[in-house]
Amino acid sequence: MKLAGINAGDIVEIDKGGRRFLARVAQPDDRPGAANGRLPIDPIHRGISWRQASAREVVAHWARRGRPRARS
Repeated sequence: MKLAGINAGDIVEIDKGGRRFLARVAQPDDRPGAANGRLPIDPIHRGISWRQASAREVVAHWARRGRPRARS
């Protein structure tokens, strides 16, 4: 999956080493030393220590959406 459309705050499903888990995408500045082409993540599930994922490891993506604004 291409990482261009994935933004901070989005939810992604990651498959690393045969283990699938959900993670929230972190701000690139939050993770020092993050390599290019890697996605900084904060896993939602307990017991997951991975903090980066490659485009190949991203299985699904849910974009963060705000509430629609009321129009007057």
